[in-house]
Amino acid sequence: MTMTMMLNVDNLDKTNLTNLTNINNLTNQENNFVDINENKNENMNEDFNEDINKDIKRPFFILNPVAGRAPRNRELHSLESYFLVRLGNFDYIFTKDREEAIKTTRRLLKEGHKQIVSVGGDGTVNSVVNGFFENGKLVSKDAFLTIGLAGTGEDYFKSIKKFYGAGDWRELVSDYQIVNVDVGKISFQNKEFSDQYFVNMASVAMIAKVVKERENLPTWLPSQVQYLWPTVKTIATYRSKKINLELDLIDDVTGERAEQPLNADFNIKTMTISKGQFAGGGMQFAQNVTLDSGYFEVTLFLAMNPLKMCYNLGKLYRGTYSKVEGILKFKAKKVEIKSEDLIAVEFDGEVYGTTDLKMEILEKKLRIAVPKK
Repeated sequence: MTMTMMLNVDNLDKTNLTNLTNINNLTNQENNFVDINENKNENMNEDFNEDINKDIKRPFFILNPVAGRAPRNRELHSLESYFLVRLGNFDYIFTKDREEAIKTTRRLLKEGHKQIVSVGGDGTVNSVVNGFFENGKLVSKDAFLTIGLAGTGEDYFKSIKKFYGAGDWRELVSDYQIVNVDVGKISFQNKEFSDQYFVNMASVAMIAKVVKERENLPTWLPSQVQYLWPTVKTIATYRSKKINLELDLIDDVTGERAEQPLNADFNIKTMTISKGQFAGGGMQFAQNVTLDSGYFEVTLFLAMNPLKMCYNLGKLYRGTYSKVEGILKFKAKKVEIKSEDLIAVEFDGEVYGTTDLKMEILEKKLRIAVPKK
């Protein structure tokens, strides 16, 4: 069985570094990293934990080896060389799936680590963010997250770049300021589904189907193709869903909570609840929300002709689709969705749970690294 190991760079000589860069993927039996792991005794995790506890001030990297552009071979060597020069010491771990990334993040935070660096796509960011929470509370109020890029979407980082001017993500590991951003919390009526957190965008109905379709595509396809093709395919076949929607509205003029909430029935193709502005490999679903605005931008795509939806996809990439007939926008602090049929839910590229559900804003709850002013 392949073990996930924590690697303390202080203890690696040049030969070990060379071996570690020969990574194609974690399931390749010729992979040197896998060979190293498989030859170690499971008790060695305790030894590594002892080292880690002594160096909790170091950045700790959590890498997703199956992200769309996960660092392999030359790229991994380049990352190691870059951070060895600039940081001197750091630690990292490969996680095999979402659940392991969540548990690893929680464990590191409980051990006292302050800076967690997620290296992957938006799904990796989401896993790590969920690891910052346990039983509805932050595991550590002092810790912060740095976003590294190695996925296909990287949409949350696009919002960071837009609002804070981020360039090379690697620079944010050592040269940064910390800001507090909002987090969305999802609570499901069916308690078989645990509470979940997201920082970029959640959706119900068609987009969840698009995400599942994309999982079957080869990762070597260009990012936009990976999102655009399953979108067009799903638009053509997906049947609209009836929902009851309740929103704790924000008044567009005053910016304060509206006197009356919205409670109405809709027939939708899909619906997005956004904190970031981008999703789906660069589609601009939101225009009137920021990472720390204290509310969601909610967009309803009402039932419409598939050809009309496909025709207007270009406007979605340009962020000019909001005036298309059949699209409604709201600002809200809380969202409650009910439906007679179970409807799939997606958040930050993860498909999990079904309606009925509630979403709420946790204002400025998460600390993240952004470029200095």
